[in-house]
Amino acid sequence: MKIKISIQHIISLVILLISFDIPYISQVAPASLNILFYLRITAIISLVIWSIVTQKKMVSGFYCLFILLICWILFVTYKNGFTVNSFLKLLSSPLLLCTYIETNRNSKSILYFLECARLILFTLISIDILSMLVYPSGLYSTQAYSTNWFLGYKTQRFPFYLFYIVSSSILNYFKKDRISLFSITFYAFMIFGMLRSEATMSVAMLLFVIMMSWFATIAKNRKYVNRIFSFFSNSMILVTVYALLSYLVLILNTSSFVQSIIVNIFHKSATLSTRTVLWKRILYLYKDQFLQGVGYIDVENFTKKFESIFYTNAHNLSLTILLTGGIVLVILYIIIHSWAIKDIALQRDKTYANIYIVAIVSMLLVGLTSSALFFCFCDFIFYFLLRTDISKLDRGTNEKSIF
Repeated sequence: MKIKISIQHIISLVILLISFDIPYISQVAPASLNILFYLRITAIISLVIWSIVTQKKMVSGFYCLFILLICWILFVTYKNGFTVNSFLKLLSSPLLLCTYIETNRNSKSILYFLECARLILFTLISIDILSMLVYPSGLYSTQAYSTNWFLGYKTQRFPFYLFYIVSSSILNYFKKDRISLFSITFYAFMIFGMLRSEATMSVAMLLFVIMMSWFATIAKNRKYVNRIFSFFSNSMILVTVYALLSYLVLILNTSSFVQSIIVNIFHKSATLSTRTVLWKRILYLYKDQFLQGVGYIDVENFTKKFESIFYTNAHNLSLTILLTGGIVLVILYIIIHSWAIKDIALQRDKTYANIYIVAIVSMLLVGLTSSALFFCFCDFIFYFLLRTDISKLDRGTNEKSIF
């Protein structure tokens, strides 16, 4: 076998490296955020021009819908006098990754992209866990959080861990590799890292993704497994169930039954670390503005508005979406979700799609008590990956990836 490094590997590495905002690096070198932003914008424009001019291929309607969603947030943010620049910097990462997937969705570059993602994420997660072992009291502190490590605080590291599991599962299945002892050991270290950061829901969701990805690959022909993934793949059911869950969570402060579950089963405070107090204030202050929302509120303005350094965001994904872009943004999210799910029917092997769906479900569930995933680097990319079908690709018998 020969080892081959292609230009697509190099491009994928560069795209991924400039897409990741490393919390520790952002803390010690704030200027890096501006540098990365301009690099991302340059890369996005270059990818679109390359796709149109070289490949003679226009972007899809799905990508245009994603751009419409972004434009709506920018419009509402500008209209209500909040900082547009903050949102542009936030969205530049997922926009770059989604643009790269969009312009390469029918090519082998998606495989190279996942291989490079696995390599980079393995390195970042290893450094994160090492920082926990070397600095048990925290690598650095911020105004709101005293204990931060290489990949930040609590849920902030979840997207990195999640994307590593997804990319590994997809590649292992594509290459017909069994899960190795090394992978199991590394997954155990990842669980340790999430436990150490005290992100309870993220721990549960990591275990959920690991188990369900494994089921998707080794028991894909079992009826009970197919029923489970059929449930996740039904947009109407998933949206309805998630809306119900979001409603139940947001009324915690008035439901003694739900509070008793949180206290007695999950051993958390009845107010979920004062989240329910914040949710009540948001619902009261903005109850007349949920049709179109108020736009993206950055950390500085959010803490000023709610007079607490711990209130950096709404701490609930549904409420964040509603607050940012109102009912209009909620509808756009639902259309994107439904459109991506619909494309699964066209795929020859639905195992890949099932893994992506599990990742989406895990992000939604983490979002019940966190807004950290709102426009994080892997927000939306699983929807774009759902529209790719790497089962049609053939790696070749004489080629072995260095990753």
